[in-house]
Amino acid sequence: MMLNSLQILRALAAWAVVLTHIQQSYYMGKDGNSFWIFFGKYGDFGVDVFFILSGFVMALVAKNYNGKGISFGINRIFRLVPIYWFYTFLLVISILIFPSGTYLTWWEDFSLIKSVFFVPNSNPNGLGSYPTLYVGWTLVYELFFYLIFSLILVFKLPKPSVICAFTMLFIALIFRSSSFLGHSSLLLIEFSIGIFLFEYFKRNRYCNNRLKIATPIIFFVITTAISSYLNTSLFLKMSLAGLVMYSFILMENLFNLKYKTFRLLKSLGDYSYSTYLNHIIIIGWFYWLFENAKTSVSEIFAIACILFTTAILSKISYNFIEMSTYISRLKLLTINVFKINKTLISSNIDEK
Repeated sequence: MMLNSLQILRALAAWAVVLTHIQQSYYMGKDGNSFWIFFGKYGDFGVDVFFILSGFVMALVAKNYNGKGISFGINRIFRLVPIYWFYTFLLVISILIFPSGTYLTWWEDFSLIKSVFFVPNSNPNGLGSYPTLYVGWTLVYELFFYLIFSLILVFKLPKPSVICAFTMLFIALIFRSSSFLGHSSLLLIEFSIGIFLFEYFKRNRYCNNRLKIATPIIFFVITTAISSYLNTSLFLKMSLAGLVMYSFILMENLFNLKYKTFRLLKSLGDYSYSTYLNHIIIIGWFYWLFENAKTSVSEIFAIACILFTTAILSKISYNFIEMSTYISRLKLLTINVFKINKTLISSNIDEK
């Protein structure tokens, strides 16, 4: 069962990314307001939180999949890919309709095809290695993580979560100078942090020993201080994200859903994947409509429209795409096909 605290944290992380991209894509990184400057500079911290959350959550659900790695992998693919494709093509259509510099992305040659199939490639906008739906760069890391986890589950290895954590850590360190996933391979460490936090939390969930509860906090605070002193921003963000997530877990009892605010945040957390994918498209719509309105009233109205539309479209796409019965049926059909093929292969081996 998903913790309410983590769903609320997921919502906060997603909307931090939304505010970051409003500053980058609506204001084109030029707004002097300290609020937007802050999110333009630090809002991408939400991505680090997402990766650590993913490690924790996958370790939580993987206990039901040992020996069923194919089912695990198929479930994760159908959770991520269909709605990513939907918003990728919605973005393409939007760019063709509103082409006047409303989006910081483009495609040419095979870059769109590579983007659809999660192959890292340089975006023709010249800003780096990003798919056409540029927030999708993080999904390359997610799918790689799921691939490793699925393989470990297929081979029924003991303590699959722990093995996965060390495997990701090993790959990150070996390929630390490589960007074979499009960006720094060291980001894979964040999935390991999430898994290690889950393992620690699982073993000490009902423990009242204050030292055991405080140990991860002490570790993350020390790591944060060292990273800050050495000016290693990536490791600083990793340790801070780990500290934030563990702190939210400890505050689970405070996030009582009888309060409307927490119910709203929990719902926003449920819709957060749709929010993460759709907001850059919506920003483009209102940038084109208002052309970066200069008056304070029209600016406030434009931002309000972006936020409101993002929230509403996220709810709709969560209910009708992410939770679609058609996608669920296709997923089950795919799993059953693999089960049948596995049975046939096993019977042929036995006959021989």
